[in-house]
Amino acid sequence: MARIDEIRKRHRERRERFVQSVRSKGWGIPNDVFSPEKSGLNGSVMKPREGTSQTFLIKCVISAALVFGAGIFYKSYADAFPEAEKIIHYALNEDVNFAKVSDWYEQKFGEPLALFPSDTPSEKVSLKNKGFSIPVSGGLTVTKDFSDTNQGIFIQTEKDAKVEAIESGFVVSVNEKKEIGKTIIIRHSDGTESWYGKLDKVNVKPYDFVKKGQIIGTVTKNSSENKGIFYFAIKEGDHFIDPIQVIQFE
Repeated sequence: MARIDEIRKRHRERRERFVQSVRSKGWGIPNDVFSPEKSGLNGSVMKPREGTSQTFLIKCVISAALVFGAGIFYKSYADAFPEAEKIIHYALNEDVNFAKVSDWYEQKFGEPLALFPSDTPSEKVSLKNKGFSIPVSGGLTVTKDFSDTNQGIFIQTEKDAKVEAIESGFVVSVNEKKEIGKTIIIRHSDGTESWYGKLDKVNVKPYDFVKKGQIIGTVTKNSSENKGIFYFAIKEGDHFIDPIQVIQFE
């Protein structure tokens, strides 16, 4: 204790000399700035704020619990991660069937737009019973049938005949194709695609939603006659089917 008292005495003397020196220079330091009560040198022990240690301890316990819980979760559900990875990979790489989404939404809410497709499985309906409309009308003559191309048919039409969508769906492609020229491809809610080739004018663009009977373009003019020429095909899955077996052309 004698040693501690001696140290305190020296601090006190040093403080008093410093205060006298500062005041002699006229700096106007208040009298109580270096008082033992203000400086904490009055022999008392400075204590931390109440609750600081308890708060720190609580935070440490919560952090440990979170780390421990994450470890348990990982160990318990590790086997499920590969399957989840497959699902996520499929969702990010597969095209969304926008046509099916739109049909579901239109049936539920009367608008041709949807955020999520219906989860209710629907019965597969034969394409013959789909009630597809005719893509072009008036004076039609099939110049090349399905057996000649194994994909679609070529039809002679009236000059500047309008081309209509056979069913509601989303436009997935508008581009030039070899032998059939400017072509529109529409994907429908059942996954089938309708192809409209040999077009002169196109009224739609990719990702447009079109309704059944909507005009999407006009046929190409036949250079040798005052007629038009049109290509049409229906694709189901990976295979083309004969349109004449599905649609009753005039």
